[in-house]
Amino acid sequence: MPNTFNYSSSGNQPQISPDSPHAQLLTLAKDRGRDVGVIAEMLRFLDVHPQLIDFPRVIQGLVNTLDAMDVPPVLSLGACDLRAWRDECRWIISIRDNPKFIAVLGPMFYHGDEQRTRNPVIGRGVRRRLEALLVLHLMLWFGRSLDDCKKLRIAERNARPSSVLELVLADETGPAEFRFFAPTPDYAAEELLPRDAVRASQPTISVPDMVGAAGLVMAIRDLSPVNGSAVITCKIKDVEREIRTLLSELGGEDPRYTVHKVRSYLHRQIIADSHDVVAATMLSGMPCISANTALYYSQYSINYLRRLYCQSVQRVLAAVYATVGLEAPSASISVVPEVAVGARNCLRLVTVKSNLDALLAVLRKRPRKGLQQLVHWHNCFSLWTVQMFFIATGCRAIRDPLKHEDEFISPGGHGALGDKGSDDGHMSRLVVLTDLLKRQLKAYKAHCRAITGQLELHAPAPTNGFFLRLTDDGCLSYEEIRPLHIKAVMRQIEGFTPHAVNAFRKFLRTELAERGCPPETLSALMGHWLSGEEPQDIYSSFCPRTYVQSLHAHLLPLMRELGWTVRNSHLVMEADV
Repeated sequence: MPNTFNYSSSGNQPQISPDSPHAQLLTLAKDRGRDVGVIAEMLRFLDVHPQLIDFPRVIQGLVNTLDAMDVPPVLSLGACDLRAWRDECRWIISIRDNPKFIAVLGPMFYHGDEQRTRNPVIGRGVRRRLEALLVLHLMLWFGRSLDDCKKLRIAERNARPSSVLELVLADETGPAEFRFFAPTPDYAAEELLPRDAVRASQPTISVPDMVGAAGLVMAIRDLSPVNGSAVITCKIKDVEREIRTLLSELGGEDPRYTVHKVRSYLHRQIIADSHDVVAATMLSGMPCISANTALYYSQYSINYLRRLYCQSVQRVLAAVYATVGLEAPSASISVVPEVAVGARNCLRLVTVKSNLDALLAVLRKRPRKGLQQLVHWHNCFSLWTVQMFFIATGCRAIRDPLKHEDEFISPGGHGALGDKGSDDGHMSRLVVLTDLLKRQLKAYKAHCRAITGQLELHAPAPTNGFFLRLTDDGCLSYEEIRPLHIKAVMRQIEGFTPHAVNAFRKFLRTELAERGCPPETLSALMGHWLSGEEPQDIYSSFCPRTYVQSLHAHLLPLMRELGWTVRNSHLVMEADV
């Protein structure tokens, strides 16, 4: 039989093409300290396929034979005629490239002919079964739709994303990753803020390849006759048909094995692990009604999302490996430059802190130069109180953005906050005043009484606090605390970055989620629920005490980190003296 693999028959070292699969195998073996000479002899002895098709199974057969040779009695074929066996084996080998036999036995009878026109894998492109397996793999581990998988492309790491799903190959800067577009809410109108005041954003997120998908992609692409960055070359209808056939075979024709269940597996797994429907939707792209509203208030760090993805996949891999008594390999989670996906214009932590510092710069000084300074000080004091109310309650600030403490009549400061712009209690939710906020509201109420008595304006003062407006001609008037007036005061403060009045809702939901606050607690704080999910519903198991404990365990440290403190009015202290 001719030596078709270009091995030297006189020496131990193989003479093979450096870019062939055989050479790659020998290189890997050498790197791991294996006996390359022995492996080369095995390749020559077995006449292995150039593409190493089914090579592990072939080697397993050889191992079984070698094991049997060590067990007495000596391995033999009994009364069989060894010469006849050899003759028939040679005959079977001799018909491997006979077209007449191939036509009868099928193209899979022999894969070893190196002529491209004869090899069913190299000469005729990848079989649809293979591409269907890849698509199933991508749907299962990355949650991508069939359409997204069809558009899979191979891209450079730093290249601008051009497809809904891209494979970034491993290089010296990092391992192989899959990159895809994260869901982004569609805003009817959006206020532009300074770039350095909000989280840096990008449309895509990359997750590391923990399941060998990159190797499968490259193996299929190398066998494909089509050049370019595209991977899936079959028509989408053909791939879908093959996928359904595969699922039918894998499930024993059980109709419950569906494409939807494969695609939604990652989404459901992340929800089971983290309870975060928004993060699961961002990572899988799987539409979810429960995440629709919350997406508008969530701009997650991609490092936070990458950790969630890796943790969920690692749990699944551990369970899979455990079924055969093995331990799953652990993958390190590399940190990438900090950007965020999802919603836009989420205030940075440093921006909120800087704004509070700008307010404190005014509040720490007593106004000593007339009415204009007193008006400015009062407006800053009002804004300080209003914003503390926003951060502690997640107030929507649509109407009546500020409430007094006595409107929350329970001893613990519990109350229903209806802030959707109507008096019917629609979407009202339970809020709890923190001790810090209760003390601030008391201090502000006392201040309003003191300054009202000092100014003696003819118009009655608004009951829930107020701003003061001093016109150019010296006319002083009250202004109710409304979104438009809040924005006007923001613009009057030096060093303060104006933002949307309800910007703290996006800030709260994003920051608290990344700090580990349970999603159920966040939904109760934000008032994000569907019909039947209301905390006050008759069949709800919502526990107010547990809610308060869970919320304050994460909210209070955030408020302390930002620098919130109780501020008192010098007018009240002077009156007390």
